[in-house]
Amino acid sequence: MLVVLLLKVPGVTWRGAFALFGAIGMVWAVAFFLWYRDDPQTHPKVNAAERALLAENAHLSGEHGDVPWRRFIGSPTTWLIWVQYFCFSYAWYFYITWFPEFLQVKYPDMNKLLRAVLAGFPLFMGGIGSFCTARATSFLVRKTGSLARTRKLMAGNGFALAAFFMLVPTQVSDAVLVIGALGVASFLCDFVIPVSWGACIDIGGRFAGTFSGSMNMMGNLGGFVSPIVIGALLERYGHNYAPAFYMNSAVFALGAICWIFIDPVTSMDDRAAAPPQPRAA
Repeated sequence: MLVVLLLKVPGVTWRGAFALFGAIGMVWAVAFFLWYRDDPQTHPKVNAAERALLAENAHLSGEHGDVPWRRFIGSPTTWLIWVQYFCFSYAWYFYITWFPEFLQVKYPDMNKLLRAVLAGFPLFMGGIGSFCTARATSFLVRKTGSLARTRKLMAGNGFALAAFFMLVPTQVSDAVLVIGALGVASFLCDFVIPVSWGACIDIGGRFAGTFSGSMNMMGNLGGFVSPIVIGALLERYGHNYAPAFYMNSAVFALGAICWIFIDPVTSMDDRAAAPPQPRAA
């Protein structure tokens, strides 16, 4: 909504809108740096009563030490977590980059307002997918008796089924079927999001923030690569979107394969893995 309003201002282009939002982000980053404290007791706005309360709970916080990068990088699970999130973002970024143009090229006679609304349909379905995953996890754990099995089933099947539905636009032209299938693919692939972040919390332990951040970085790399590759495919095949859908489907399938081998629950935090040591008398 804000972007639409900005573009109505004379002289403002979409590049200008990006620059404005980037500037807002920079201002927020500076404000966060000045306001935020790793230890809230050091914040000047914290009063004496709050400091006393924080001191009573000091055992719940503390330095987590150096990030065990050698342990992380030496684990196949880390690389598989990175690859599958790259796959997720690669295919998902189609929806926020090329999908509106696909609709315009595929259905030029469609009402513009309807086409704009439908361009957001897969994103809406993705949000529903994430919500359903979060709500269903506890139920499925009770049924399977294993959090690891539940995560592997949800993410792996989500990827695999999304790969299937991503192929529908290569076989049919009906707008309802095509847009519906792509919405279902988005719904299914979003099973990956809660599962991946939950796995990062368990795997990373004290270093969950760093571990999940590394996964998200790999996902953003996939999002960076995707529009470039799709653009190259469209240029090579004369704006035929079928090769792009085949590629997206193959990438989703690769993500599904990754989840066969991922251990989504075993911590790589040595403190979590080691048994508690008895205190000296």
